[in-house]
Order: sequence, then C-alpha cells, then structure tokens
Amino acid sequence: MTSYLGFLYHQLTYKPRPLPDSLRLDGKTVLVTGSNVGLGLETAKALAARGASRVVLGVRSVSKGEEAKRAVVAAAASPSGCDVRVWPLDHEDWASVVAFAGRAVRELDRGLDVAVLNAGLKRLAYSAAPATGHEAHVQTNHLGTALLSLLLLEPLRRAARRRGGDGGGGSDGPARLTIVASSVAFFGLPAGAEALLSSSDGHENVLARLDDPASFGREGAPERYALSKLLNVLWARALAARVDPARDGVVVDAVNPGYCRSAFHRADPAPRG
Repeated sequence: MTSYLGFLYHQLTYKPRPLPDSLRLDGKTVLVTGSNVGLGLETAKALAARGASRVVLGVRSVSKGEEAKRAVVAAAASPSGCDVRVWPLDHEDWASVVAFAGRAVRELDRGLDVAVLNAGLKRLAYSAAPATGHEAHVQTNHLGTALLSLLLLEPLRRAARRRGGDGGGGSDGPARLTIVASSVAFFGLPAGAEALLSSSDGHENVLARLDDPASFGREGAPERYALSKLLNVLWARALAARVDPARDGVVVDAVNPGYCRSAFHRADPAPRG
C-alpha cells in the first residue's frame, strides 16, 4: 500500500518494537551524522545509553554540536566513560566529506562499529550547493551520503577484523552501516519522470537534469525530497550487493524512521490563517 492514505494508516496502526535490554554496545565506537538535533541526536543518545564508549557526532555547526554533546553525555550509560567527539561535516562540500572520513580513518584506531548516516535537508525552494553546483536535496541527502558511505568502509572493516575478521566480524557480529531513508521514497518518481530522465532535453546525464532549476517540478521540495530518499534506498541496495558481510564483516542497510516528531521542518514558515 504505497498511497498517502496507506502511509497514514501504517503510521497510525504500527508501533515499532523497542530495542531489547540485552542489546549492548560496551566498548564500541559509533558515528552519527546530522546529530546535533532531531533523529540524529536521539539516535546518538540511544547508542550512548546502550554503553557505546566512543560517539562521533558529524554536524554542520560545531557550536550546536557541542550542545548536542552535553545531551549525549548525559544520556550515556557511563557519562564519565563515554568519549563524545564533535566533528564538522558538510555534505554540500566534497572536501568536507573527504576530510571527515579521513579523520575517521586516522583517529578511530579501533575502527568503527556502527555508522548511522542521517544527515539531510528539506528546502522549500530550489537551491544549489555552492561548492558542487548540484541541487541541494540531491547533493546533501544522496551524493554526500553515498560518498561518505564508501569512505567509511575502511574503518568499518577494521573494526570487524579487530573483533574476529572473517565470518562476519567475530562473535559480536558485523559492523553496521545504516543509511536513514524514508517511506516517502515510494513517492520518489514524480509525474513526468520519463520526460525528466529522457535524453531529449539537451542534458548529458540524469544528474545534470536534476541540477536544472526547471526540473524542480510543480510540487517543488516535497517531490525532490522524496526523490532524494528513493536515491538513498537504491544506493543502499547497490552497496549492500557489493559489500559481503561474510567477507567484509560489514552489513549495509537502509531504515525508515517513520513519522516522527522532530526539528526537521524547523525552517518551514508557520501556517497562516
């Protein structure tokens, strides 16, 4: 059931199961992007509460990240034993993504056990990332996430080898690379998608078409946001097909957080009337 009514029905009738108390992350290193607020912050707090010994917060604003750090430390199972680090990360800039991943490779000497790639945005009007020229939803939600997922495979594999290497990462199981997607991915192909993706409009490739302000469509941001989430799902499927848990000790997946109360729409104008 992929209609909007089906979406609402599922959200109102299905309650996710809580994590089992037996799930522990003692001694583990975890990383969450887009973690200064909302789902990312709550994820980081939950992982710290499960005993993670090192939590890396990937944030655009370091000052806001420092505020989030205090909340994560307070939520930790052992506040004095939880090393929370705030690292700058801007998905709109290739150099920032590469620098962030390079820091993970260098500084996470024991590797990376869990990476939750949650950074994303929704804008009401067309805009392009200044550093890359790509449309902002596609750049931040998909392209930046895709690049970071590739670059983090090295520290994820390192953690798996440390825990036992072959056979999926030892007795603790494999390392985890999770991309935060959304059920709106099912609405990700807008009306007229065939024309948008055709080769008859003078553009050389799909990315160039999506960068064209004329492609933003009648629905604008909601349509493009849904498309970016569809790209998340397709990317996760493609990457998971190439990363073998038995060989690499890493599991790749995409998750749907469902309809949540968060600060994701904090920049939207207030309703009138």
